[in-house]
Amino acid sequence: MTNVIYRIDWSDDFCHAQQTRAPTHETAEDLPRESDPFCRLCCNNCLRWRHRIDTSWRGWPPGAAAASEEAAPAGLITAAEITLGEIDQAMVEKGKATYDVKCQACHSTGPNRVVGPGWKGVTERRKPEWIMNMMLNIDVMLETDPEAQKGLEECLVRMPNQGLSKDQGREVLEFMRTL
Repeated sequence: MTNVIYRIDWSDDFCHAQQTRAPTHETAEDLPRESDPFCRLCCNNCLRWRHRIDTSWRGWPPGAAAASEEAAPAGLITAAEITLGEIDQAMVEKGKATYDVKCQACHSTGPNRVVGPGWKGVTERRKPEWIMNMMLNIDVMLETDPEAQKGLEECLVRMPNQGLSKDQGREVLEFMRTL
């Protein structure tokens, strides 16, 4: 007897599911071990592959649309909390000093990766609140943000929480804006 793989087809309202048999050539024996969904779910770090899920197929996973409409997890900084104006040189100097002590070992001010990504142009690629949350709320971001999870997968090293205050984070952001 062979193990048959089933797929679940969700209804448009995600309330009803129907199992349909996968094509007959797709049995568990036919699949390479690394593509075994159970192995990926249970043996590997789920957060490392979650961003790869194709969500274009009928809104999979169920409730994905509702989850994206929920508020940001508690404790995360929102866009309303960050006001960017002209570059404040005093903040830039303080941010540079913080960078020299806490960030320079892993991040360059150029485009190249050291351990973590280089910072050149980061304020053009990412929103200010995303950058602040990566500095101040790294654990929550790695649990909930697909882009942060993708970055972890690329760098292979989890960024440690540096214990920055909100003011220090804002100063480092101001420094990043000058790069």
